[in-house]
Amino acid sequence: MDALAEAHEGWEDGRVREQAGELLARRGELETLLQGIDVQGLHAAISRYHGDFHLWRVLVVQGDVFITGLQGPPRSEPIKHSPLRDVASLLCSLELAARQARRLAPNQSPPITALIKEGLERWLEAAHQAVLDGYREGIAGCPSYPQDPRQAGQLIRLFMLEQRLHELELAIVHPAADRARCFDALSLTLQSLAHMQGGAAT
Repeated sequence: MDALAEAHEGWEDGRVREQAGELLARRGELETLLQGIDVQGLHAAISRYHGDFHLWRVLVVQGDVFITGLQGPPRSEPIKHSPLRDVASLLCSLELAARQARRLAPNQSPPITALIKEGLERWLEAAHQAVLDGYREGIAGCPSYPQDPRQAGQLIRLFMLEQRLHELELAIVHPAADRARCFDALSLTLQSLAHMQGGAAT
């Protein structure tokens, strides 16, 4: 957040600059969110996990499903952590899909635009819930899933927040050669962080 505060004043894209200012104004809420995550006494095993699991890693071909990039980034040893990191990555990519759909929707009258926004918000909420319900059902009894469902939810929120802040850091420190594209990616990240702060991420 300190890097964002230093960098955003000099950005050319007024839309992204304004969104950065709005997020910075809510910095206290972000800190409160982090402080509210309590995983003391967490009982869950670590295991191998995908490590880079997003919607674009899932291919559906002739009624069958293939998951690509299963090894994640190149490493000398298998990666082990909470598999809830993969759940968080999938939820983040669902948010990105909803926001991209909204951004790419053709210009309509204000009432139609409001309906599109409302419909995408309902879809995102339902998609999030479907992923979480399906995952809980499939992983039931697995030692890598916390015994306390509340802690599982907090871990997912923490990993989502961690991913978004990492993406934000990369966008600030290593902007893409095409600055317009970089600004747009950063704008989507800022919107997702603001959405998460509003409490609707998990």
